[in-house]
Amino acid sequence: PERVLKKLGILKKSQVIPTGIDPAPYGANRAAPSPKITVSYVGRLESVKGVDDFLAAVDPLLDEFPLLTVQVVGWYKQGHSLVEQYRRVVFTGLRDDIPAILEQTEIFVLPSYSEGLSNALMEAMASGCACIASDVGGNAFLIQNGVSGFLFPPGDREALRAHLKRLLADPPKMRAMGKAARERIEQQFSWEHISKLYAKLFDESRIMNHESRKDAGHDS
Repeated sequence: PERVLKKLGILKKSQVIPTGIDPAPYGANRAAPSPKITVSYVGRLESVKGVDDFLAAVDPLLDEFPLLTVQVVGWYKQGHSLVEQYRRVVFTGLRDDIPAILEQTEIFVLPSYSEGLSNALMEAMASGCACIASDVGGNAFLIQNGVSGFLFPPGDREALRAHLKRLLADPPKMRAMGKAARERIEQQFSWEHISKLYAKLFDESRIMNHESRKDAGHDS
């Protein structure tokens, strides 16, 4: 954030190069469009992740959209209160086949209250999922709101439900947003692109160092 860079005194002296992802393992075997839609959350069942907000927002939609499946993918303690409360939701437990799960997911939700640059979100975008994420941390850096995904204020269950309902009611929009998400990763967050940013940075640094040496009378 600019305020942090200003506080450190490096606002005009720094640049951000994000982490990247190899999109190749994701979305290659995406299922053909179907009336059935799966909405997934991938992560821990912790309060900071906002899983309770996600479940409270999506559960009523199971009545309105009978072909909807909701799943929570990730480890949870036996007897977890959310598992007991939301009986219509599939809790898969810990899984090691996330690319395959995302290929069967049409809508991915990341409702966290705090995030860096989420690997889970990048993987979902690379898989061609239509993504809905809380407007925190790096989520807004990844998602172009309304184009490659939707953002909502953290904890705002009504806004989250409205985004879910919009996509569920408009499958072409859902698929278009998933396609835009995949393109966003390929163009801006693939390792191929990130490596070019590093190469550019190193080239600029070499030029600056060379000019500095010349100004100091140490031409080489």
